Amino acid sequence: MLANVHPTDLGAAAPRELAARTGIDRADVDDVQWGCVMQLGDQSSNVGRFTVLAAGLPETVPAVTVNRDRRTMGILPGRSR
Repeated sequence: MLANVHPTDLGAAAPRELAARTGIDRADVDDVQWGCVMQLGDQSSNVGRFTVLAAGLPETVPAVTVNRDRRTMGILPGRSR
């Protein structure tokens, strides 16, 4: 069912619903950091930015996609392999 939904449209549901439930002014959002582990295919671009725009937030709201895939993090002190 969700396989046919574009990642941007799927992601936009969360900030859109958050704004609707809380009644915040979307222009008051200062910054958005969006996580995406596997940036492939339709999510290979800045999916965080496109998600913010699809959610109806103003173009003035900055957004970035953060990739925290374990394979790119290396071995961190105190963490097991």
